[in-house]
Amino acid sequence: MRTLRNRFRREVDRGRARLKLKLGQTLTYQALNGNTAALIFASKCWLGMRETARHELVGADGAPLMAPEQPQLTVTTETLELRHHPLDALRREIERREREPGDAAVH
Repeated sequence: MRTLRNRFRREVDRGRARLKLKLGQTLTYQALNGNTAALIFASKCWLGMRETARHELVGADGAPLMAPEQPQLTVTTETLELRHHPLDALRREIERREREPGDAAVH
């Protein structure tokens, strides 16, 4: 296909331009003669029109919508250690298990 485009560039460009012109004429004819879908499509493409929707969320009887209460976060020394440096907590756990008598060493 690339060879055809290179050798027949002028013909391909001319054909594309003729196609665009014919499609535009047909779309215009359809839009002006009662085809609602063609009218909407042409308006969006050529006139920049667009559909918009506005959604409002309200609570009961039109009251403001309230977000539910969020649970409280409990921070412990373990979570602080994990957040501070994730590998530190893992290293300490491995060392603890290695010190325990009767357990196999973790490698």
